[in-house]
Amino acid sequence: LVAAIVVFLVGNLRYLLLGIIFIDLATGIDVYITCDESYYLSSCGFNISLTTLALVGLYALWIISVRRDRTQVMDESVRHPRLYLPGKMMLGFMVAGLLSLLTARDFNYSLYQLWIYLNLLALYFYLSNNIASEKEILYIVMLLVVGVVIQNFFMELVSLGLFDTGMSLQRVTGTFRSPNVAGGYLAEVFCILLACMALKFPRWQRWMLCGVLAFTMY
Repeated sequence: LVAAIVVFLVGNLRYLLLGIIFIDLATGIDVYITCDESYYLSSCGFNISLTTLALVGLYALWIISVRRDRTQVMDESVRHPRLYLPGKMMLGFMVAGLLSLLTARDFNYSLYQLWIYLNLLALYFYLSNNIASEKEILYIVMLLVVGVVIQNFFMELVSLGLFDTGMSLQRVTGTFRSPNVAGGYLAEVFCILLACMALKFPRWQRWMLCGVLAFTMY
């Protein structure tokens, strides 16, 4: 119901689905199925992820737009946009992951980890072929900033004892199930936002990025 209201107000279902993906990546709040506690804290089996559901929606919109454009433009001389494929190293990594399933000690655990990588590969493939304008790039950067602020806020609540994750670990996890996953997320987003400092943002946006980076380091 909330999603329907947002689509009605914003008028852009694509932006809404992208927002769901990046906020979900920043929080890691998913529903796990086939759970096995022997997988330790970082994973618990296959999950019903908002990221996966939103990716299905984005690809459906992409296919619909391509089919609509082809029906509207019947002139064969008109060149269609180039399709950017994943790099050889990325595809090689995925192939190696598939082959590793043949010798994995725990097939279900290995398949679960590979499923996460496939989701990220699908997200990369979509972004590389559909995000082109400066406005869209700024929107993605804004989502990264919002996501890392949300996660930092929950981490501070955990450190102050105001948010219980149900774990006995002394390390901060935020909303993630593992401190290693939480640290990996912060490190990745920190590097991306640090690189964004080289873009030509207005002064107030640069100061905002500096504040978010300082908050993340703290």
